[in-house]
Amino acid sequence: MKFQACCMLFMLGCCVSATAQQPAETDPDTIQSATRPDSLSSGEQQFIDLLDRDKIWQEATAKDGFDFRVLGRYARDNEYYNNLAERFEQADTTLFGSDFLVLYYGYAYRDEYRGGYGGQLWKTPMQEGKFEEAYKLLGAALKNAPATPHILADAFRIALELERPAEEIGNLQWRLGALLGWMQALGDGSSEAPIPVVNVSDEYTFMYDFLGVAQVKGQSLLKNDKGVICDRMEVVPREGSYFTGSEIWFDVSFPITMLESPRHWAKKLAKKEK
Repeated sequence: MKFQACCMLFMLGCCVSATAQQPAETDPDTIQSATRPDSLSSGEQQFIDLLDRDKIWQEATAKDGFDFRVLGRYARDNEYYNNLAERFEQADTTLFGSDFLVLYYGYAYRDEYRGGYGGQLWKTPMQEGKFEEAYKLLGAALKNAPATPHILADAFRIALELERPAEEIGNLQWRLGALLGWMQALGDGSSEAPIPVVNVSDEYTFMYDFLGVAQVKGQSLLKNDKGVICDRMEVVPREGSYFTGSEIWFDVSFPITMLESPRHWAKKLAKKEK
C-alpha cells in the first residue's frame, strides 16, 4: 500500500522517531523528541508546516518529549473523540497528525480500553470461510475500537474476499494505511526508539502490512536500555521491501501495564482531571 502521509513520514525519518529516546519505566507517558533534518524539500517543509499548525501535536511536544497524556485527555472528551471516529470511519482525508494519534493512542486512556486482551470473535468464522458472518463481527469490533490496525487489516481482506464495493474497500485501505504511517511517527523500530502499540496484535499488522516482513522468526519480551518493556521481533524482510532490517522493537507499555493494573491509564488521567 502506498499512502502520501506514510511516505512523507518515511522521507522525514518519521519526524519524532529518528533520534527518539524512551524514558525510564517510572515515566511511561512521554518519549523524547528528535531534531529536525538540516535541509528539507518543499513537500517535506509543507508537511512540517502542517504539524506546526497541529494544536494537539504542538501541545504534546511542547516539552522535551512526546506526552501521550495529551492525546488521552482529548480522547476522554466523548464529543471530540466520537466526532473524530465518525470522520475516520468515513475516510475523511482532512484528518491529519494528532487526529490519528488521538484515535489510536488516546484510546488507551478511555474506559473501554482493555489492553487488547479478549476474543477476536471474527477469527473462527473467518477461518471457516464464513466471510459474511466474519465481516459483520469485524464491523461491530470497529464500532468499539475504530482505529485498530489489526481489525482494519482483517476487514480489508474480508472485504476483498466478498467483493465489496470499491469505495468501501478503498475506505478500509486508507484508514489502515494512515494509522500504520502515523504509528511510525513516534518510533523507528530500534531498541532506542521502539514503536509504541496499544495492542500487541497491531505489531504483526505493522510488520506484515506496512514494512513488508516475510517472516517473524522469534519474539522476546524484555526491557531496552531505558527500562521500557518491549517486544523484540526477529524478522526476515520480504524480497524487494524497503525495510531490510533483522529486528523490530515495539514499546508494549500500554498493553502490559493494562494487564497488570486494569484501567491504569484511564485512572491516571481521570485523577489528573479532578
